[in-house]
Amino acid sequence: EGPGSRNHYPNKSYKADFQKTWDIGKNTLVSGFDIQRDSMTYNQSKLAHWHNWGSITKDVVTQGGKNLISSVFVQDKYKFNDNWNAYAGLRLDHYKKYGGFFRGTKDGQYLDITRDTKTYNELSPKFSLEYLPNSSTTYYISYGHSFNAPTLYKLYRFDGRYIGNPSLKPEETDTIEAGIKKSFKKTQINFDVYHAKTKDLITTERAGKYSTFINKEKAKRTGFEMEVRQKFNDSLSAYANYAYERATDDEGERIYSIPRHIFHAGLNYQKPLWDAYVEAQYVSDRNEKGDIPHHLYSYDAIYTINLGANYKFAKGATIGLAIDNLLDKDYWSWYYYGAGRTYTVKLSYEF
Repeated sequence: EGPGSRNHYPNKSYKADFQKTWDIGKNTLVSGFDIQRDSMTYNQSKLAHWHNWGSITKDVVTQGGKNLISSVFVQDKYKFNDNWNAYAGLRLDHYKKYGGFFRGTKDGQYLDITRDTKTYNELSPKFSLEYLPNSSTTYYISYGHSFNAPTLYKLYRFDGRYIGNPSLKPEETDTIEAGIKKSFKKTQINFDVYHAKTKDLITTERAGKYSTFINKEKAKRTGFEMEVRQKFNDSLSAYANYAYERATDDEGERIYSIPRHIFHAGLNYQKPLWDAYVEAQYVSDRNEKGDIPHHLYSYDAIYTINLGANYKFAKGATIGLAIDNLLDKDYWSWYYYGAGRTYTVKLSYEF
């Protein structure tokens, strides 16, 4: 017995998209649109009995809102000859956040706030050039402008760890990238470098024991990615990829919410009736200066090994077993303690 509280996040999403491709001589034209409408409400209530969600005595906070994200796009691939391809694309994004509200008690004062409606329109071009000296090698260089709207989670939700920010603006990013793709008989190697400048980067900032979402006026991200895929035979394959990224704000200070190093590697084995895998993951720490590693409110490095297997024991029926964090590694992720060794058994049927 005893009182308690309940956090509840009802939400709805509707999405539609369409894409059409035309081959016209040396041109491959792709065009289409997509549209998505989301709504979300965050309710924080006091309960007379913690085990009875229907025993609400008071709604402490109710807030939420809606958004509409739509775009139309067109891209053309022009094939000069067997060695050269060029791409040119244009995308028009429309983003609207509306219906935002806050009703509840904050700092001992009851507030009833209606959020302002905001609308954004952005035109995003993209250009790239490919050079294929032979059938196994591709060099490429590209420039692109992108537009990234904040999710309703980042605008309105509070989950005991992150505080939403209804004033968030969309990100705008200009990226230059260059790379190479090289294949051998059973090996595929990819490598690329990039430099990105972002206006109003959406990231997090510490606020006591919580983190809140904010916009960084300017940010730079420079990095590279490399990947190797190896096929040993028809059943056995392996992969490994590594990414390095240096992210700084307009004052040259590191943006700690973005990890510097990410590494993945895995081994897959597949037969007609069963398959198995083992994978390793490493994500470097995101601790700020003064943070104490391996304690509450730290972002520790994450190193886990996962494995699993699936068996098709009947037509359309599969049983699977997975073990995550096999070595039972300990780490903190701000407010939460990382999940230890976890076993999952699943049964699926397709018809």
